[in-house]
Amino acid sequence: MVAGASKDNKNKTGAMSSSSEPNSAPVPDAEEEGPVIKISIQNIVATCNLGCRVDLDKITQTARNAEYNPRRFQAVILRIREPR
Repeated sequence: MVAGASKDNKNKTGAMSSSSEPNSAPVPDAEEEGPVIKISIQNIVATCNLGCRVDLDKITQTARNAEYNPRRFQAVILRIREPR
């Protein structure tokens, strides 16, 4: 059951009434949903064409939290210190 909702808010189909929350779709009871899946982003990869040569060693030496190991991965890896 959805937190803050009671059985009185159910319509004839068993779905939750959307009158308690604006712009919300009907939500079935938790017993009917199955397991809850938590999604989190672990990695983002971006590419671009700068149109010129880039010295990856120099970027690694001057940028904070940068890693470059061409034997392992042919790109500079920038890590966020405090991800949200």
